[in-house]
Amino acid sequence: YQRRVHGTLSECLFFFAMLQLSLIFVLIHKFLAENVSLAVVLPLVDLRGRQNLHALQLAADYVNADPALLPNHQLILKFYDSGQLRSQTLAVGVVLLNERPAVALGCIWSRLTTALAEMLGAAQIPILSFVSSSPQLSNEIMFPTHSRVNPSDVYQGQILANIVNHFKWTSIVTLCTNEPYGLEVIRQLRERLPENVAVKYTSFPVDVTEDDTRALLMKLSRSYSPAFVAAIGDFGLVRRILRLARELGMFAGTAWILSDSANMAGLGAADEGVLTLNTRLPPGAMERLQRMLEAYQPRVDVPGSVNTPLTSSVAFGFDAVTLVARAVDAVVRAGGSPIDGVAVLAAMRRVRFDGITGHVALDETGERPGPYNVLNLRSGQWHHVAHSTSDTLSWNSSVVWSGGVTRVPGVLPTVVRIGLIYPFGKFSAHAHVLCVD
Repeated sequence: YQRRVHGTLSECLFFFAMLQLSLIFVLIHKFLAENVSLAVVLPLVDLRGRQNLHALQLAADYVNADPALLPNHQLILKFYDSGQLRSQTLAVGVVLLNERPAVALGCIWSRLTTALAEMLGAAQIPILSFVSSSPQLSNEIMFPTHSRVNPSDVYQGQILANIVNHFKWTSIVTLCTNEPYGLEVIRQLRERLPENVAVKYTSFPVDVTEDDTRALLMKLSRSYSPAFVAAIGDFGLVRRILRLARELGMFAGTAWILSDSANMAGLGAADEGVLTLNTRLPPGAMERLQRMLEAYQPRVDVPGSVNTPLTSSVAFGFDAVTLVARAVDAVVRAGGSPIDGVAVLAAMRRVRFDGITGHVALDETGERPGPYNVLNLRSGQWHHVAHSTSDTLSWNSSVVWSGGVTRVPGVLPTVVRIGLIYPFGKFSAHAHVLCVD
């Protein structure tokens, strides 16, 4: 009996000793594993910035749990608040020049991303955007290390031209703010329109007052154009313009088209008939990511990030982390260093995989072309009515314009010519009947 007890105790001690040894090996492995540092630069005052904190960390945890990716390495995210000011973003850039992360992710706003990308480019530190869409960032001379997983605004202008051409409008009004986003989208739009389309071009300062906005719209109301196309990054300004247009009687019987789907926020039933563009994602992608985030125990304590409707930037952010991990993995397996910016940048542009946002593949310039959905606001709800690339436009539903009508604004009613019988059996074709539906 004593021998049996002795044997059982020995087995227990042996088991616990092996367990402790395994834990020690795990800790040693984790200690010896080389950290791959990614810098995440986001404005925490912005909803998209707060939402992305959780999604980015979730993506990093997925990478670290995958034995096929970055073996003997830990992907570490370091978060930096860019705020809303260029000066604060540049201060973060100075820190990154000293710390030299493998890649910097961010920012949300293009004006901040351009500032950071210019600084990091001089130091050969790759920067990957997942929200910033300004075409200015495609300039490889100014921003040699910049890439992005979200489409450039160049495609928005081209798709807006597809819509104008589809409805055969020969006169439109364009509105944009005096900043790179709006100016470039409208430039791309105008370049793709045929010569017979008259474009009344209007731009104004980002900080335009309400009185000046009203005066501008009153002047534009005399143009009698059937369509207004707005490329404005300030969502509050967009809502103000639509409200004033309704007050001035410019809304009913007129098409209003917004370039950026972020303008969807805050629009309601009063804005019925508005069209906007939204980056096209695989069916169920956002719902899948929402479930993943709701089940995730976040390690980044930022309130109000998960339980609000997700923007597409969250999905692009998730895929951005995966893209970087695969690129760094390729560099390390080839015997390179995670902080070799030139090698990592080249690898990022070779990586191919299927992610949350669909097939992820950058071209040789670091751009990712992507299709868009065309959305129509009806009774306070957004409906998918078409999808488009820079060259194609396919409709799956008719558009309901302001006032609940389906007749295209600016398209004249059908004109039927009839002959009036004159004496002696002669016919004349000088009468017109307007058939109004």
